[in-house]
Amino acid sequence: MYELRGPDVAGFRHDDQALDGKRGTRWPLETKQFIQGFIADSYIDIHSARLMTIRCAEIMEQGLDARTDISAIKIAVPAAMHRVVDRAIQVHGALGVSSEIPLEGMDRGARTLRLADGPDEVHKILIAQNVPSAYRNGESWDFGL
Repeated sequence: MYELRGPDVAGFRHDDQALDGKRGTRWPLETKQFIQGFIADSYIDIHSARLMTIRCAEIMEQGLDARTDISAIKIAVPAAMHRVVDRAIQVHGALGVSSEIPLEGMDRGARTLRLADGPDEVHKILIAQNVPSAYRNGESWDFGL
C-alpha cells in the first residue's frame, strides 16, 4: 500500500508555503482564483487517494478479495501524487524544478512510482476483468457503497 503522508502531501505543503511567501501584484497568491483551483484540486486528489486506500484496507481486513481495489490504487495514487506535485511546481515557477527545494525530486519519484507497480494498462485489464466477473457472481455494481 502507499503511505499517503509522503510526497503528495509534502508537495501540497510546499504549495502552501509558497502561498504564504509569494505575492502577486498586491494580494497573496492564495487569493488568486487560478491558485485556489490548484488548492481545491490537490485537496480532492489527496483525499480521494486516501479514501481509496482506507476502503481497500477495510476489504483486506474482512478477508475479502481486494485485487481490484489494489489495482485501482496502483493507478490512482501515483497519478494523484504526480498532479499534486506538478501543481506545486507550477506555483513555484523555476524554483520548483531546481534542486533548492524537493519538488523536482518528488516529481521524479512520482513518475518512478508509476513504473514500480507495472504499467497502468495491466492494472486496467485486471479491473476490467474483475468487475464484470464479480457482477456475474452475484455481487452488485455499487462497488460496496
